[in-house]
Amino acid sequence: MHGLTARELNVAPDQHVEEPIKMILGGTMNLVNEIGTLRNRFSDAHAPGGEIPVKPSARHAALAVNMATFLIETYVVQQGKAPA
Repeated sequence: MHGLTARELNVAPDQHVEEPIKMILGGTMNLVNEIGTLRNRFSDAHAPGGEIPVKPSARHAALAVNMATFLIETYVVQQGKAPA
């Protein structure tokens, strides 16, 4: 997750004081960034021709969807369009 996006959504680790929250948000940012790296390396759009060395499974896709859902819901709540 880009730092600007995290800051705009108030989910950047340095925007919080509680250490467990900072750790969770830092892990979340790393997870989102690495999912993007996997997409770039192993998707049909970017992978080199031939056998793909790692094939993400449905559970990996579910993790990416859950992360995206968290970010979208955070945005919606902050816009006052949904209950917290």
